[in-house]
Amino acid sequence: MKTGRMVCSDMKRLFVSKNFYFTVTAVMLLCFLSVLGEFGIAKDIYYLVEARHGVGAFLMAMLVLAVLPFGLSYREDCENNYIHGIRGRIGCGSYCFSKILTAATGTFAAVFFGYGLFLGVLKFFYTWVSKESVGGLRYIYENGSVNPDQMYILNGKPLLYFIHVFMTEAAGYGFMAVFALTVSAKVGNVFVLLSTPVLFYYGWITFCDVAYLPGIFRWYWIMTNGGVIRMMIGEPTRSLLGILGYFGGLDILLGLVFYWMIRRESHG
Repeated sequence: MKTGRMVCSDMKRLFVSKNFYFTVTAVMLLCFLSVLGEFGIAKDIYYLVEARHGVGAFLMAMLVLAVLPFGLSYREDCENNYIHGIRGRIGCGSYCFSKILTAATGTFAAVFFGYGLFLGVLKFFYTWVSKESVGGLRYIYENGSVNPDQMYILNGKPLLYFIHVFMTEAAGYGFMAVFALTVSAKVGNVFVLLSTPVLFYYGWITFCDVAYLPGIFRWYWIMTNGGVIRMMIGEPTRSLLGILGYFGGLDILLGLVFYWMIRRESHG
């Protein structure tokens, strides 16, 4: 019961927080800014959604935005002296579980809703997928291979394709928020915390390349296009569930680290 009350309290704080709605709006605006130069040549929403990844600044800004909804919550609790009362009443384990869950789900929701607004506005001006895009994907399918999710487009279900793409990315950004929350147990500077997801993202890419780590460790590929999970499973719905489970597992691992650090801090 204590854990449930803590989760409900943190979820309530999240959805009344200005940072949450700022992130939703900022994600939508950032999407538009990232494809601003493509509006003159774009014929469909599919092209514009794919064009977002062509701008490196888009990714860096998204990594910073991922921290805002609830990634700084532990530091805020410390600054407001809220942590001393609440953690003593519910226990360290319940407190950490609630923080990790809220950071992951809150960021997931903020990013997904921001992408959804971007998609909704575009629908007033563009079709989901043009005949040219469908023809190009069909040619690739007949002469090579396509991403399993792109089969939704070939089967006339483009909205499912966009949902899968957005949920995959949102799960990755939720993991970034959990990482920032975990680091916040030792780092108090807000500006440093906002930059940690960016440093971790590019640092992990370099580490994986130097150490020749297999695809299962390359979560940055998984959050972008499904990576090795999508290649292994293939079927879109099961792939999405696998990806969500993968990032959920990473969130749990970071949660254990967060709990360990908070326990050490509380015991001096």
